Amino acid sequence: YGGYHYHSQSGSRIWLWINNSTNPAIEISDCTFEYAFGTAIYYDDIMHNATPVITNNIINNCPVGIHLRGSGTTTATITDNIISGSSNSGIKVQDRTVNIIGNALNQCGTGVSLDNAVATIYDNSITNSTSYPLIQLNNALPTYLNNTITGSGPSAIGIGGTISANRTLSNLQNMGLVYAVISDIIIASGATLTIEAGTIIKFEYRTTTTRLTIIVNGRINPQGTASNNVIFTSLRDDSVGGDDNMDGSATRPAPGDWGCIQINSTNNNLEHCTF
Repeated sequence: YGGYHYHSQSGSRIWLWINNSTNPAIEISDCTFEYAFGTAIYYDDIMHNATPVITNNIINNCPVGIHLRGSGTTTATITDNIISGSSNSGIKVQDRTVNIIGNALNQCGTGVSLDNAVATIYDNSITNSTSYPLIQLNNALPTYLNNTITGSGPSAIGIGGTISANRTLSNLQNMGLVYAVISDIIIASGATLTIEAGTIIKFEYRTTTTRLTIIVNGRINPQGTASNNVIFTSLRDDSVGGDDNMDGSATRPAPGDWGCIQINSTNNNLEHCTF
């Protein structure tokens, strides 16, 4: 596809839906998508080994710009797209490997959301996000390089879900972004979550009866030092990492804002941490 302009004020739920394509080489390029009700480009490939390329498109005012689902066996490429006004996510990827390179995402809810995706994320600009600029769920495994994040709402990376393979939380590109727990985290048996020194993990507040928790059935490995602790605290705590829920002084941290780290396994050593 190329050179098309898809536009509707009334909107349809999904503008371009490619489902289980048997064509191994799919390219969507040089198109403009505007005012879709749900998703501008939705590619669902859970059966076939296609390698879609989505490049040089303009997507305006669609709740989700690009949404890819897959079997995790092939690599998709999303490059040089301009996505603005996507109130949910600019780019959302589930269960596949993807290269996300050189895209401009402006005024989206979340810039890039990954769920069980292995992603190379290079040279993208994420500006003025209204929610977390990045979200990593379950076994998301991103590699970041030369991305810029400016003017966004919460200056945090949203994390949550079940971790069943070894993963590491670190200071992304030395940007100083904190990690915000947005759903319970379960570290499965046999998996290790390593947390580098100086990393700040904040928990969203739910209710007085529902609190977010890290459940350790595998291993949690904070690598704090005496001078550079790993910090676990409430998202309402502005004293470390800044005002990451972007509400000024409207809320303050209080006992019970988050649940606990529940350890159900051996070989865990929580040292040089601040709670």
